[in-house]
Amino acid sequence: MTPEYYHAVQTSYARIEPELDEIALVFFQKLMRQAPEWRSALPQGPMKQKVIFTDLLGYAVRNLHRKQALEAKATQIIGRYQLNSRMIGVLPTVGMSLAYAIKERAREGLSPLEMLAWMEAFARVSDVTIKEMLDAAA
Repeated sequence: MTPEYYHAVQTSYARIEPELDEIALVFFQKLMRQAPEWRSALPQGPMKQKVIFTDLLGYAVRNLHRKQALEAKATQIIGRYQLNSRMIGVLPTVGMSLAYAIKERAREGLSPLEMLAWMEAFARVSDVTIKEMLDAAA
């Protein structure tokens, strides 16, 4: 991830952080419509989902530059929600749901550079998650 993208994610996150509850609601609605197989993997109820969303997104943003921290968190999440390698194919839907939710609910919106930076960040987190899912399956 380039320093420019890293900075774009950090600054845009600070801007959208007050709106994370709304963004989380839109994210989970979109994700459950597009990939209902996630429904059984995640806790039900908007309050629990908001907490998970804000905690995980904040952690990922703060640790984008720390691969080992991302790996440790991915391992924890995989175990907690019993995710497995069958979920790998759904990760692009997760990314698109995130982009959609931010675009729809962020009052100031994201610039094209910021949106590209978020997609790069999601790709980085997805790569780590996929590796950990495959390692857990082995």
